[in-house]
Amino acid sequence: MELSQTGILADVPRTGRYLRFSLTQPATAGDALRCPVPSVDGRSVVVRVGPALATALGAQVPKLREFPALAGHGIAVPVTPTALYCWLRYEGDADAGDLVLLTRQLEKALAPTLHLDRVLDAFRHGRGPSGHGRDLTGYEDGTETPAEQDNMVGRRRSDNEELDNAPASAHAKRTTQESFEPEAFVLRRSLPWAVGHKAGLMFVAYGCSFDAFEVQLRRMVGLDDGITDALFRIFKPVSGACFWCPPLRARRLDLRALAL
Repeated sequence: MELSQTGILADVPRTGRYLRFSLTQPATAGDALRCPVPSVDGRSVVVRVGPALATALGAQVPKLREFPALAGHGIAVPVTPTALYCWLRYEGDADAGDLVLLTRQLEKALAPTLHLDRVLDAFRHGRGPSGHGRDLTGYEDGTETPAEQDNMVGRRRSDNEELDNAPASAHAKRTTQESFEPEAFVLRRSLPWAVGHKAGLMFVAYGCSFDAFEVQLRRMVGLDDGITDALFRIFKPVSGACFWCPPLRARRLDLRALAL
C-alpha cells in the first residue's frame, strides 16, 4: 500500500529545519539514495526529490518538472533548481540539538554525491483563530502580508475572515482556490524563518501536481489579467523549485519510481 509521507499531512511542527542539497556526482546518485538513514521515515524527515536528481538516475517521474520562470509587471519569481530538499521536523522530545545532529548525519550519508548548500531554521509563530500558525506580520495560514492594511491580503488579521469588499489585488482574491477552472487546491505547510536581521516565510505547498500552484502564481504575478498581487508591494520572492515527494512503503521511502 502506498501512502504519502506522514509529515506532510501532520500539523506543522513548532520548529523545523530545511536542508538544500545540490548534485555534485551524478554517477553515484543511486548509491547515495540507497544508503539507509533510519530517521528518514517520512515524518521526522520529509524528503523531496528535484528533477535534476531524477534525471541523473535515468528516471522519469510522472508530472515532475522544473519550476516555471514567471515574470511580468515588474515582478520576477526566481528559479532555484535543487536536487534534494529535506524538511526536518521538531516533534515530541526532540530539541534543536537533535536537528543539528540529524543534519550532520544526513550530510555525511549523502556526501560526496550531494552537497549541503544551505540550512535554514524555521518556526511556528503563534496560533490563529483556525489553529494554524501565523506569519511574522500576524496573519494566519502562511500568507505574507502587511500588518498595517487588511485590504492587501483580503482578510482581517484579528479573526482571519475574508473581506467581501477587498480590492481585486488582495491576496485572498488573487488565490481563491475555487475561482480557478479546474479548482486549484494545494496543501500549505509554510513556516516563518529568521536569520540575523532578515526574516521571511518558507512557503511550501503540496498537491497531486504542480498545476494548481502554477495557476495561482501566474495570477499573483498578473500574467492573466494584468492585476498583480498586493503582497508583492512588501515582499520579494527569492527562490522557487518543484519536487516529487516519494511515497511510503512498509514505513520506508518507496523509491521504485527512481528505479531504486
